[in-house]
Amino acid sequence: MRRTTRPVLEALDRRMLPSTAATTPAGLVASLKAEVHKGARGVEVAATLTLRNTTRHAITVEAGPSLEGFSATQAGRTVWRSGEGMMTPDLVRVEVLPPHHSLTIKATWDGRAEPGGPVAGPVTISGELGGAVGKAVVSLPHPRGSAKGSA
Repeated sequence: MRRTTRPVLEALDRRMLPSTAATTPAGLVASLKAEVHKGARGVEVAATLTLRNTTRHAITVEAGPSLEGFSATQAGRTVWRSGEGMMTPDLVRVEVLPPHHSLTIKATWDGRAEPGGPVAGPVTISGELGGAVGKAVVSLPHPRGSAKGSA
């Protein structure tokens, strides 16, 4: 028998389940600092994400391997994630951040796409901790002997 009507598509509920939603408590401010260093082994990007409690009261922050980390994107494509390929258990630790104190995480990236070779040009570095996200843009130099614009 032939259908006379088309199926109707319905929008899915956009809410996240509380157990998977990462929300940023009011008063937490994330800032990300990313620096490009040239060394004997090539380019490295040092990223530091600081989460600061700007309130007059302590704030509880959830952290852990599955809730924190860094990534690098270029032209909308993710070229690197910290901890990529490593086991990241769903362990959550609870940090109590006193008033006007901060938490910091750091990572170093070798400037190479995963998989692939060296990345050149503007790259957005993002860091996440406790549901807060910080971003910074760095410019990676073109590797010697390669054509401009290659990634």
